[in-house]
Amino acid sequence: MSGAILEHHWAESKKGSVLVFLSAQCPCSHAHIGHLSELAKTNPEIKFIGVHSNANETKAESERYFRSQKLPFPVIQDEASEWADRLKAHRTPHAYLVTPEGNLAYQGGVTSSADPAKADSFYLKVTLKKFLGGEVIESSRSRVLGCQIARK
Repeated sequence: MSGAILEHHWAESKKGSVLVFLSAQCPCSHAHIGHLSELAKTNPEIKFIGVHSNANETKAESERYFRSQKLPFPVIQDEASEWADRLKAHRTPHAYLVTPEGNLAYQGGVTSSADPAKADSFYLKVTLKKFLGGEVIESSRSRVLGCQIARK
């Protein structure tokens, strides 16, 4: 994957972008697919981009999996873990909210649970609401649950 490709997607948004590291095998990542899809649909002014960096999952496997999930946003292959390394992502799902200027407004978990149906906090949803409403984001970081991103 070329950084320029991801930066092109990143630059398309006038309000901001969410980068979320995902896995084709991680149960926690899988459990969040529906929630992330809903967030992308209810926040069309934010550009969502999935990033797949797991070296232990083949490109064909991940492409097949993400295509079957019918995500409303692209998932980019980060075969050399360039973006995972650059952003220090270590688990899936790990989300980053980036301003149009390229500043990091939030990084962390999507929810407080490995299963959004059992979560008592919806970190990314609350952050997006505050960000789009022009409010101050009190906590720009949260704990990330999920599977380790395997590197080469």
